[in-house]
Amino acid sequence: MHPRKFPPGTRHLRTYAEFQSYLVDFAEGRYPFLWIHGRPGVAKTESIRTAMKGRRAYFRKGGQLTPAQFFVDCYNHRGLPVILDDAENLLDNKVGARLVSSLGDTTPVKTLCYGTTASALGDVPATFDTTSPLCVIANKPTQHEDIRSRAVNIFFDPTNLEIHLAVAGWYWCQPVHDFFGQHLYQLRPLDARWYVVAYYDMQAGRDWRRLVLTSYAPDWLSCIVQDLERDAAYPSRREKAERFVEIVRGAKGGSRASYHRVLRRLEAEGRLHIQTVPPIPLRRTRPPGTPSALELDAIAVALPDAEDDVSPVDVPAREAFEQPVRGQLQPASPPRMVLDDSLPGEGAAAEDDTEADDAAPE
Repeated sequence: MHPRKFPPGTRHLRTYAEFQSYLVDFAEGRYPFLWIHGRPGVAKTESIRTAMKGRRAYFRKGGQLTPAQFFVDCYNHRGLPVILDDAENLLDNKVGARLVSSLGDTTPVKTLCYGTTASALGDVPATFDTTSPLCVIANKPTQHEDIRSRAVNIFFDPTNLEIHLAVAGWYWCQPVHDFFGQHLYQLRPLDARWYVVAYYDMQAGRDWRRLVLTSYAPDWLSCIVQDLERDAAYPSRREKAERFVEIVRGAKGGSRASYHRVLRRLEAEGRLHIQTVPPIPLRRTRPPGTPSALELDAIAVALPDAEDDVSPVDVPAREAFEQPVRGQLQPASPPRMVLDDSLPGEGAAAEDDTEADDAAPE
């Protein structure tokens, strides 16, 4: 969804520094209700965990959270921050949406009322007061106008460079990270899980470079031509065209005629030579010994039930987040991040070739 289509008043954030500053402000009690949405795979979950380091909170990640269970949990965690991550099922229920709206009220003391003394409540009273602030993490804005009007609505949309810099803080495979940096401006909006999947492909002995481009680049044939143009190992156009055929072998468009056709188009569009990101030395050189939350997320294993206290990784002091990062190529100790969701494929498909193209003169 384009930012212009978001509800009025939505704040469009492009950097992790600015995003994290809002989360720190929430953790320190400056905002009673944040609604955070953004495309999947940009570390929304781990960012809030990071901001809540050292603080007790009620955190609920996805699952079939019923209104009755949510009401009981809010009672048992009165006064503590309440964080709902991927809780669409709760909001699809009228009672659940009403409870979220009540908890997101702008008054210091909020009154939650279940309406009936259902047996599911046990000893919990049907009405109680709480001072808990609320943060909801989602992939889209809420359709409930009463909830939206109570919240500070944030659309987190980091650039590919921002994500690439952030990944450098926790990732371990230098060749994969360097390859993404070389193609950063040719790929769709990044999902940081792609780096992990590429490492898995490498470990499995697959052509992970080709898989990255065919999976995430709208025009992967152009990427191959652009790569060959800066590859000194193939100095002549004839050698580059032959190498192009070897790389693309088995796919539509894998001919010398296609290479020259793509080459001419890129030259005409002024896109033959592209911007790349220089290698960023990674602090880690091997994957975690035990599965991290990132890896668990990547293989579709749910995060632990988050009624326990949040224990995230270290983050810089709040002052470090007050100024957005602007294109630095080697951030100082970027926070370790774990992702919360997946990114559907977007962008135009690679340009198809025709039999006429294959028969075109070189």
